[in-house]
Amino acid sequence: VLQLAEVDVLRAAENAAATTPELAREQRADALANADALVAALLAEVDVSRDAVVVLAPVAQDAAADLAAVALRAPGLEPGLLDSASTRRAGFVQLADVGPTVLELFGLDAPDGMEGEAFRRAGTGGSLDDRVDMLVDAARTADMRDDAIPYATTFLTVAIALLAIGYAVRARLPAFVNRLLPTLAI
Repeated sequence: VLQLAEVDVLRAAENAAATTPELAREQRADALANADALVAALLAEVDVSRDAVVVLAPVAQDAAADLAAVALRAPGLEPGLLDSASTRRAGFVQLADVGPTVLELFGLDAPDGMEGEAFRRAGTGGSLDDRVDMLVDAARTADMRDDAIPYATTFLTVAIALLAIGYAVRARLPAFVNRLLPTLAI
């Protein structure tokens, strides 16, 4: 078991607010290139017929719930998308799935009560570019959905409040409005 911590990536993220956006992007790109070179050097040294390598990207330290990358190279595992019983979605696993995966790679069962499920291959997902495009699109969709949630919640809250007020004062409303209330509620 070998743990490599690529602190340059974390340092670049922490320093981003204290520098220009251009310099922050450059520092992040350099840190990622260094991390890629480190992983490539590690993969060149391991015996893929017997050794497994799990790569976890650092997760943002702020409150954002961004997607992070994970990769698994293990004996008998063909390239493709990962999933787990936790997500049941090709290309997506949870942080809680890492522990059961590592235990399974060592041939051990996860203890009772341990959250998560071991990673499993969920198909090829197409070419590497196809897989990357799918994950980038999923991250953008998640960001767009997360941005829309406050507006949708506000709209639904106001609509429910207006309907509740309408029903509370329905005896004072004109007859045609009373007839519309059930339709509006749908």
